[in-house]
Amino acid sequence: MTKIINYNLAPGIEVIWLPSNKFSALKWKFNFIAPQIGSKTTARRLLADLLQRSNQKYSSEARLAQRLAFLYGTDLSAQTTILQNLNILSLAVTVPQVPHKDVNNQALTLLWQTLQHPNLVPTHDQFQEQAFQLEQYNLANLYESLTDNYALRASLAMHKMLYQNNPELVVPDFGCAKQLSTLNAGRLYHEYQQLLTTNRVIISIVGDPRQEIVPQRLEQLDFLASNYDLLKLESKNLVELPTNFIKKQTIEPLQQTQLVVAYKMTQNVSKAISHVLNMLLGGDDQALLFQQVREQAGLAYSIYSEVNVRQQFIIIQAGITAKDIVQVEDLIDQQIKNLTQKVDEQSLAHAKLAIINRRLVGSDSLNQQGERLLMKALDPKIILDDQYFIEQIQAVTVRQVKQAAADLVKVAEYDLIGSVENG
Repeated sequence: MTKIINYNLAPGIEVIWLPSNKFSALKWKFNFIAPQIGSKTTARRLLADLLQRSNQKYSSEARLAQRLAFLYGTDLSAQTTILQNLNILSLAVTVPQVPHKDVNNQALTLLWQTLQHPNLVPTHDQFQEQAFQLEQYNLANLYESLTDNYALRASLAMHKMLYQNNPELVVPDFGCAKQLSTLNAGRLYHEYQQLLTTNRVIISIVGDPRQEIVPQRLEQLDFLASNYDLLKLESKNLVELPTNFIKKQTIEPLQQTQLVVAYKMTQNVSKAISHVLNMLLGGDDQALLFQQVREQAGLAYSIYSEVNVRQQFIIIQAGITAKDIVQVEDLIDQQIKNLTQKVDEQSLAHAKLAIINRRLVGSDSLNQQGERLLMKALDPKIILDDQYFIEQIQAVTVRQVKQAAADLVKVAEYDLIGSVENG
């Protein structure tokens, strides 16, 4: 594995760099890290949208797109992510490596311009109103479009149920319409100032194996203010999951029902065991849920499970018909019971191989490598080596999986029930 290089430029400003020659692109990602505050979630998402669409020199989305196209398809993107107690606003540039062309410096200059000189009014006290209103309108349309995304709506409803005792985490990372309506161009400028002066900054870089670009550019970060209040990722379980089973239902004139069930791992198990248990249960099309509920019983349009290894719970989601909901609930419980009693070696081997293959595919992804660098900076105990990951997965035993399944406790269920049957 290529050696990772770390720089601590100032208190609260650090760089983690993988100078790999594996990719035909260079990726710089500025990650601005603040405490997760529910009331500020939408403002940070809207700020990310504003930053990636235009800046002072390229004052419209069309002009900026033309510049990116001129730079051989360079990509400028932004996002916000909630990670435990942290809200991470990321602005990234991905630069294709073109022989005999100085694309890197031009693309990084564009990134610097976007961070230092956003699309403000001449008085430099608020964002340009037209740009602000456009992004506010786009985000409002996004929220409105969620009405037709039944699977996401059901997932978000479960999210609120699980995080009901953690108010700062209830709002999804893309924000909400209620907060959006209260924002204005002046407040967004205030959020931008806070971004540069109070946020912890982790810059993740993948590429530049000959070290021709990174060292020089690191000397040009004096526009970032040192942050002495160093924010750290909380490693403890922040979510106070319900102690008693809770269930909620919504009935709407839909042709499909969404069933979402959450299970808590009552005993602390390793990440490797959690991954294997989830894969066996509902991680792919060979898993028990897919094979027994969808293929054999024919009771689901879709069914899968996801694991949250940091907060130790598994969520199962299924698209079904309303009349089958009780039968599907029983079948889900039966698959978990089956895992407590019998796990055949062939299924276990398949689950391990599927997890390992996903890991290796991720290692071939520029974006995934950047995300792993960020997590390494936030949690230095994390080991990024693929071989170590593979060894941990391969070491999981049948006994461990059966015990982990036995320790699962159902804590919540949400039903988005469709009252219109398919004809």
